[in-house]
Amino acid sequence: MSSKNSNPFHYSIAFEMALQEFFGHESKWYGSAGGFQNPQNVKDALIAVTTRIRKRLNEIITSDNRLLTVTNSIVDALEGQSKLLSADNNNFLEIIGLLLSLIAHLLGYDWLKGKPNRHVIYYQTAEQQWIDDVAQYPDTMNYLSRNKESQKRYDVVSSLYDEGFRAAEISRIMRLSEPLVRDMLADAGKIKRKPPTLSDSEFPDKSE
Repeated sequence: MSSKNSNPFHYSIAFEMALQEFFGHESKWYGSAGGFQNPQNVKDALIAVTTRIRKRLNEIITSDNRLLTVTNSIVDALEGQSKLLSADNNNFLEIIGLLLSLIAHLLGYDWLKGKPNRHVIYYQTAEQQWIDDVAQYPDTMNYLSRNKESQKRYDVVSSLYDEGFRAAEISRIMRLSEPLVRDMLADAGKIKRKPPTLSDSEFPDKSE
């Protein structure tokens, strides 16, 4: 068995990329993949992430006290398990389980029946959309190239636009939201978004 498979603490670009999602590519975690061979670095990273998650949950969950209570209790447990992590205490399954539970709740699932029990809505400001267009997530196009269904949907939206249909009309034909249609057209180079004004800007948090 390879050392990478037998040792849970190893070089991990995936873990580094996950940290960049929370702290940005200019944070101290940039280039940290090799450091995860040290259990203390993994522990420090997980604790930092739980702090960031807890802060964000308290910002965005403003009208669902039950969800806020449950997710905060999961994050507390996650932080506790992260602090117990060491070379001698491989509790990754507990950590993974808590992360999956948190994901389930944030996607609207509920343990009572194992199906969505609340609506989840995501949206972007003009500034955030502009950031996505300029600095598209590296794996996005690779994903689309592998996903025939998604790529076909992009092709149909693009084709309808070329035939003279407006975004609102395409939205109704494809049964997609108009903002999503506009995003797809922007990705295809059919339309451009105007850069947001400075007064509307909300730049990403680059803190460590």
